[in-house]
Amino acid sequence: MSRIQVIALGTIAIPFVGTVVAILLWDRLGPTRVDVAIFAFMYLLTVLGVEIGLHRYLAHGAFNAGRRMRTLLAIVGSMSIEGPVIWWVATHRRHHQLSDRPGDPHSPRLHGHDPIGLLRGAWHAHVGWMFDRRCIDANFATYAPDLVRDRAIFRVHQRYPAWVLCSVLLPMVLGGGLTLTLKGALTAGLWGGLVRICVAHQVMWAVGSLGHLFGGRPFDNKDYSANNSIASFASFGGCWQNDHHAFPSSARYGLTRWWQVDLHYRVIQILAGCGLVDSVRTPSAVSIVKKRAGQGLQ
Repeated sequence: MSRIQVIALGTIAIPFVGTVVAILLWDRLGPTRVDVAIFAFMYLLTVLGVEIGLHRYLAHGAFNAGRRMRTLLAIVGSMSIEGPVIWWVATHRRHHQLSDRPGDPHSPRLHGHDPIGLLRGAWHAHVGWMFDRRCIDANFATYAPDLVRDRAIFRVHQRYPAWVLCSVLLPMVLGGGLTLTLKGALTAGLWGGLVRICVAHQVMWAVGSLGHLFGGRPFDNKDYSANNSIASFASFGGCWQNDHHAFPSSARYGLTRWWQVDLHYRVIQILAGCGLVDSVRTPSAVSIVKKRAGQGLQ
């Protein structure tokens, strides 16, 4: 088993085991109001971090940011514990270049279209791809040479273990500080740390699995990207995948229905209003109308 596969196993297994322990010991370690508040804060912070920082900004350049803000976004995104920043971005760019075609690292559509094939594909897209050496070879030189040359981002990438530690310890510090008890620190670390990581992982990974299996396809993107409402609401607007694949560099998803929630875009607007980011990119109404072409692949 390679080093990356070992890291992937730990990333999946440790939060999952922590979640099982939390459920089994609910009577003793059940979440207090402080634990719930810390869980919600850390979930919001890390989901926003990976979607705004790693995805819309670093992978697709949906807006511009100065060096300090770029570094902060990369750090908060890394605290989602989905892999070092350059690896994450390179893998995602590869996914877009080869979407639902051979070479796409986590497409659920390459294992057959019968029920068994789709189940195998869903498993592969959700977690299985992380144990396939052909899929985890991100090829930085091809897919992320700009980030390799970026000294600030490269330093964030190299210090990934530190951001993992921060993601686990910050809830404990908050819990201990708010309750002034050791138990408060431990339960906050359990619920705001391990359980939150496990839940956030399932939601964000569902963007790649469910988002290419089920949902509406208002744009013909020549792939199976779909607007999945359930995964989108759980991820605050991260799974309007069909809209995203139609306009990858757009800072705004949910381009085709008024009710499509996209908290990430609202946060980007706030950052822009505060002068922290600029050059926010969104498609014009005319571009959206021209691109719409009925249903995509079925």
